[in-house]
Parts: sequence; C-alpha cells; structure tokens
Amino acid sequence: MTARRGLVPPREAYARHELDAAQLAVIQRNATDSFVVVGAPGTGKTTALVELVAHRVEIGQVATNDIVVLTGQRLAANRLREALAARLRRPTNGPLARTPMSLALSLATEGAEARGDVIPRLLTGAEQDRIIATLLEAQAPDALDPGALESGFLEPGPPESHAALWPNTLGHEVRASRVFRNELRDLIDRSIDAGISAHDLEKLGQQHGVPEWQAAARFWATSLTDVLDAMRYGFADAAEVMRQATVAVAEGVALSGVKVIVVDDAQELTAGAIALLTAASGRGIPLVMFGNPDETATGFRGAVPRVLGRFDTVVGSPAEPIVLPHVHRHGSAIRHAVARVEARIGAAEWGTQRKAIASPSMPAGSVVVIEKPQRATELAAVARALREAHVRDG
Repeated sequence: MTARRGLVPPREAYARHELDAAQLAVIQRNATDSFVVVGAPGTGKTTALVELVAHRVEIGQVATNDIVVLTGQRLAANRLREALAARLRRPTNGPLARTPMSLALSLATEGAEARGDVIPRLLTGAEQDRIIATLLEAQAPDALDPGALESGFLEPGPPESHAALWPNTLGHEVRASRVFRNELRDLIDRSIDAGISAHDLEKLGQQHGVPEWQAAARFWATSLTDVLDAMRYGFADAAEVMRQATVAVAEGVALSGVKVIVVDDAQELTAGAIALLTAASGRGIPLVMFGNPDETATGFRGAVPRVLGRFDTVVGSPAEPIVLPHVHRHGSAIRHAVARVEARIGAAEWGTQRKAIASPSMPAGSVVVIEKPQRATELAAVARALREAHVRDG
C-alpha cells in the first residue's frame, strides 16, 4: 500500500499550514511550566517546537543561549538546527539543537574542570568493541601470544586463560562473535544507565539464577575496568559520560543559566538521558518534551518510549499532556488507511495520539493498493511507486 498525491514533504508542510489551536496552546504555556506534547506522525510536533522556541526568544523570555534543544539522533539534530536557524534568523554562540550525548559530553567536561579531574574523552563504539574483542580473545583456552595482540589500546601482557569465567552456554565461538560483543556492551551500558554496578549485576545474576549476568559482571569488574583504568586518559564510554554529566548537573556545576530544555522525539531518550533531564528538573529547569511513543526507532540502543506517559516521574509533579489532534502531512483518505493499520497494533502508553484526524485544509489524497503474485515483484512495484513520488511529487 502506498500513498499517492496528497503526501506533503515535511518541509512543505511546515510552511503551508497555519498553527492549529493545540499548537497555539503549546506556544502560550507559561515559561515556568514543564509539560509533554504528544501527537501522531504529521501532527506538527516539530513545527510547534520551533515556534515555541522562536516565540520565547522573540518576546524576550529567553535568549538563544539560555535554551537547550535536544533530539535523539544526529541527523534529526541537523534538520532541527536548520529549521531553528531559518526561523530565528539571528546569531548564536553554539548549535541550536544537539543530541543528548553531545550535551552530556560538554556537561561532563564542565564537571571535570570544576573538580580538577581529567577531561573525559568519549570512547567510540568501535574502540570499545576492539578492546572487548581483544580481552575476550585473551581469555580463550588457546589465547594468542601477547605480541600478536595489537589493539592500539592494550599494553602487551601475559595471556590469560579464563574460559571457566563464562558458562557453557557462552562458549568461545559465541564469545568471538560481534553479536555477543554488542550484547555485552549493551548489558553494561544499560546497567550503568540504571545505576547498577558490576557488583550489583553479579548479585542480580545470583538472585535470579542467570550465570551469564554473573560472568559478564566479573568481566566488567576485572578485565574491562582494569584496561580502562590503565589507559589513564579519561576514556569513558557513552553510558559513563552520561552518568558523569548527570552528576555534574545534580551537583550544580553544569547547566548554569539554562532557563528551559526542549526535547523533540522524546521517545528516543535512553534511561541515562532521562536521568540527566531528571537532574536538570531537580535544579528547577523546566522541561518540554515532544514525541510519539508509537514510533520509537532506537529501542535496540536503550530508548525508553514510556517516558512520555510517565513524565511526572521526571519532573516530580503531575503534568497533563497536550495532544495534537490534526495531521497536516496528508489528507483524510491516507489518514483513514493509517488508522486501520494502527487499530491492529497495541498502543504505547496513552494511545490518545492515534485519534488524530486529517486537517480540513489538506486535500483528501488517495491510496493505491498493490497486489503482486511474488514478493520480488511486489517490492519492485513499491520501489517504483516511491521513485515516482520522489521525482514527480518531490
């Protein structure tokens, strides 16, 4: 099924419709309020965010340097930065939109400078994978000669054979795979996000009878921690940087002067980013979150879409959401088709965002159903429709 005619590209949609009553309500909220804005795709969440920022800057409530705008992914941050710059048309001291990790690194740096500690350097995923791969290889029964281990991070040392550290379910062939290393990194990162130490993780493994957790905890507490400590240059992975930033904000040594934090696509926030925002709220900084818990794309990276439905746990007080009721991206025919698909899928948190209807100002549009006898010809037909939509309709 593909939409034809009436599908409006997001940038055109931004310029084509007047703000509806719900979007105006977002802009008119008190500057000291923390609140959530939810809506189905195309209801103008990002449009309302841009107008909220512009309104507060234009009436003098905040300066551009007093507001932090976040969104979950780098590409989205680039697009949002362009939209804000085009709307505001004024110079700023830094990027108008950034990712939570970009913000966390700068806050962790502020905290380290205030304490006189080593400035943290973010350990990339590739670097961390290389370290873990080398350490796991060194634990194999036929561990390589230390001279053959050229990780770029590890100092040569005597080979260790700790195969007994891991249960039989995680044999050497399993541990040699990239998939296992990714899972191991995710386990450690999610533990750090949740404030769980290696010792805590081992205890949880004992309590719940999960030997894999116990083994991962011992690996984390010994091999991995020893190597990172030996590097002595302030290396830290993403979860640790987020934790350091949260501590810096809670201690009051970072985010000084910020009057509001606005988050787009809040359903993509990780537990670590949510902890950081909770610390900011505890400092009295208002939070405004925009999102749709139905469309999380980074759950594999630890995204927590339920934060939109449990916003009161972040700001410490009840906050009634503003629900955007009109879709400005397509008309009633396409909206009806989308609603029929949505009806067969479980709703995340409220589900009220699914009640959105097409804006009366949008043309109805049309829906074409494609039926083909084979999967390959079906995909080819869909691809052709997408190419035509791109070339003919922009």
